[in-house]
Parts: sequence; structure tokens; C-alpha cells
Amino acid sequence: MEFQGELTRRKWNKLATPEKKYNEDIIKEFYANAFPLQRLDQTRNSWVRGVTVNYARDTINEYLGSPYSLGDDGLDEYGRLKKARAFKADKMAKLLCFPGCTYIVGVTGNPVSILRKNLTTIARIGQNFLYCNVYSITHISDLNMSRATLLYSILTKDGVDIASIISDEIHKTVLSTPSITGVSKPLGFLGLITGLCKATGSRLPNNLNKSLRPPINAIYIKIHYKSEQQGDTSQPRSQRHWQTSSSSQVASLAFMAAHFHHIEQKNLANYLALMSLNTSLYHAHRHQFHGGPPFKWPSLDTFQQQFHWPGDSPNFEGGVEEEQPEQEAEQEGGDEKEDEEGGEDKQREDVEEGDDDDQEDN
Repeated sequence: MEFQGELTRRKWNKLATPEKKYNEDIIKEFYANAFPLQRLDQTRNSWVRGVTVNYARDTINEYLGSPYSLGDDGLDEYGRLKKARAFKADKMAKLLCFPGCTYIVGVTGNPVSILRKNLTTIARIGQNFLYCNVYSITHISDLNMSRATLLYSILTKDGVDIASIISDEIHKTVLSTPSITGVSKPLGFLGLITGLCKATGSRLPNNLNKSLRPPINAIYIKIHYKSEQQGDTSQPRSQRHWQTSSSSQVASLAFMAAHFHHIEQKNLANYLALMSLNTSLYHAHRHQFHGGPPFKWPSLDTFQQQFHWPGDSPNFEGGVEEEQPEQEAEQEGGDEKEDEEGGEDKQREDVEEGDDDDQEDN
């Protein structure tokens, strides 16, 4: 497979197959004891079960098998492209998206993200790989433009120092501050941190009782990757039979998939927006009552650009309107008519009974 070959070429096989199990207490201890707390400091150590565990770039690169050597400027090709702002959104969308699809723009007209449903199969596999092994993310959603640049560089075979990116991502978690509700940046890199602790001789408990999701390896790619030419290998007769017998079913499934994806995007936008509002209110509370640092409330444009709303009721292709057969409609109409006639007869009977009662009273 193309993506598996790229992992092998870049010597990322160990990154793609981290430790299978971990202990949650060890991960929490690593992040609780990690330092420094300055953003630009490159020391980057932690203390786990009495042993120093380093998470700097060189240590991670060595643990992964030294897949990349930095140049004299300390940058890789991906870093140089970012520094020069050489990434073009149109070129990225042409490589990462299906034909006719492109990126989403914010209220200011700048590219914001690429919808996951618009990504090609190999781009989705690459996104899964990055979100599971390179970024500290708990769920896979749409691809923002910052991470799209990394995926673009990987697919165009630019040099990428993956150890530097991972070290910076771990350090972002170390620097993050939980809100008053306990919501904070997720503790990522569970398998990698477990491996670093083992490599440095930390006394890990025997009960590594938490399992990681299956790795992004050849088996995973074989299951999820569908070649565009796969349909050509089928027998013509069976292919024609499939097209004639289940074309409506395929359209219905595509409609349902688009509909459920839209619901997921709305739920995700609501969740992220609520977390942002909670954080904003917390910082405003600290500034007002506890003398915390000044906090600038995000403007409406900034908020809408950060949390893209997919729309309220879009129209998806493939939906089939439910129509009742004419016979059923006529039958229902007949039933209604009978009900009306029955009601009128009952009313007449009630009136006649009332007249008889009046005559008896007289």
C-alpha cells in the first residue's frame, strides 16, 4: 500500500506501532512531574518512579530509531516551508480532496479546515495516523489547515522531523492549564510515553491494564484502503448485477452517511463552543474576583471562525421522499368519509333522542 510504503521509507514503523498497553497512573505521573513550564525551554524532563524521563526532540528521535537528521539550521523541509509560508491552500486541497471538493473558509475569507468527508481515502488514513500518533487529540474530526500542511508535506515526500513535532505537542500539554471544571488538554502519547519510561529504566507496575487502539499498520491500511481501480477487477456480469440491483440502496446509504456526518459535526461544534465558553467565563471570573491576568473576550467573527457551524438543514443527495400509494391514500380518504358519515348519524340520533325526551317532559 502507498501509505504503508511511505511509513517504511520514513522509518516511522515504530511510531506507527507503539506500546500496546499502558498504566493510567504512570501517564498522569509523567505529566504531573514534567517540566519546564516555560514555552521556549528545550530541557524537557519528567520524573517517573524515581527516574528522569526526557521527552526532548533528540531523545524521542533516538527512541524511534533516528528516522530524521536535522540540517545545520535546525529545521526540516516541512519547517522551512512553514517558515517561508510556502503552503498554498488550493494546491493542498487538490491533493487531499476528492475532485470538486475544497477547503472551508471562515468569515474573513481565509481557509479554515477541510471536511473529513471530502478527503481522499489515503488522506483519511494519513489523518488517522497523525491524530493517533503525532497530535494529542481524543477524536477524529475535520482537518484544520495547520495540520493539513503536515499531511500535505508527508504525501508530497517532504522531509519531516516527526520527533520535534511530538516533543512540542507533549510540551503543549505540560503547559496547559485546566479549567475550574477540570477540563484540560487530553493526556496523549500513551504508548510513546510508556515506551520512553521503559527505555529509561522506570519501575513500571506489572498491571499495564489499559489497551490502546489498534495501530495504523499494514493490516489497518489493507482493511480501510480501497483502490480507485478496485471495481475494474470485478467480473463484468457480477458488476452489472450489483449496479442494477442495489443502486438505490447505495444512494440511500450515502444519504444516511452524509446526514449522520452532519449531525456529528453539529455536536462537535456545540461541544467545542461550550468548552470555549466555560474557559472564557472561568478566566473572566478569575480576573474579576481574584486579580487574575486580563482576559479579552473573543469577538463574534473570531468565535465563528474558530467553531465552524456546518449549517442547520442542508439538502443531501440520495434522499427518497416517502410517498403513500394512491390506493392507500384513497382507502384512508374513504375511512375518513365513513368516519364523518358515522359522526353525522350519531349526531342525528342524539338530536332525535333529545326531542323525544322533551315531548315526554311536556
